[in-house]
Amino acid sequence: MTDLLSGLDAISRWLGSVPGRKQVVYLSHGFDVMTDESWLLTPLSRVVEEMRRDDAIVHTVDLAGIRPAGEGGMAGASQNLLSDMAQETGGQFVTNSNDFSAQFSKVLEATSLVYVLSFRPALGGTPGRRHRLEVRVDRPGARVSARRAYLEPKS
Repeated sequence: MTDLLSGLDAISRWLGSVPGRKQVVYLSHGFDVMTDESWLLTPLSRVVEEMRRDDAIVHTVDLAGIRPAGEGGMAGASQNLLSDMAQETGGQFVTNSNDFSAQFSKVLEATSLVYVLSFRPALGGTPGRRHRLEVRVDRPGARVSARRAYLEPKS
């Protein structure tokens, strides 16, 4: 897990040097969280925050496919971590499917038409301070993929 987190951190830093919105598809059988996963939450949250700050949307794909009912192991907590990773960056979480072509089509469809909204926030004097963002649309069936927050820039 340490190597995986280091790799995700390196990808996040590299993506930060690329301007504009980035789409990342993360294929995984999940995280090995058969024991206590609390140690994983802080470093994973930091990586997700960096991805969000660098305008990278992460779509996560659970490669385990459809699991038999009652299957134990890492399914629940692992899926939660993959789901959170996607949700926190505005991405899609693909799970419970053995037909990945249909699932990838959903990801492609979600990224095929994009409107970009921007604004220039007033500086409040606290560089690095997190400000909550909420974007809503008044159109049935429309899906919003937006940052949940932004960090106040340095002047």
